[in-house]
Amino acid sequence: MPRNVYLFIAPVTLNRCPESGSTEVRWLTNGRDHYFWSFDPSGSMPLSRRVCNILGLPRYRTSISSRTYNLFDYQYEAAKYLQEIQGFDPLTQDYARARGLPLLEMFSPLEHSLPNGMCNTLFDRGQNY
Repeated sequence: MPRNVYLFIAPVTLNRCPESGSTEVRWLTNGRDHYFWSFDPSGSMPLSRRVCNILGLPRYRTSISSRTYNLFDYQYEAAKYLQEIQGFDPLTQDYARARGLPLLEMFSPLEHSLPNGMCNTLFDRGQNY
């Protein structure tokens, strides 16, 4: 039996739509798993699930998620100022588009599950659900 076992993780691709500027995030998988184990350092011969179970190799659950970070007000103001002095409107995606950065569309889950306008009403009242 070989001494080493190698873990291969499928790459993630970012596909940008030129019309809308939105970015699709997708795993490039073998059609079944986002990762596989192999005795071969090049990964040309993946181990079967049965062999992985016999060897006691760990199983992983994969996911992709976006995270938001809360910044201090002065950091937002600095980013806004930087965009303004370079001639960009900070309320648009123009700065990110001009720099070739991925464009993201952020939305609140509440906006899609509550009647139109109710999300703003709840937050105006201080009722964060």
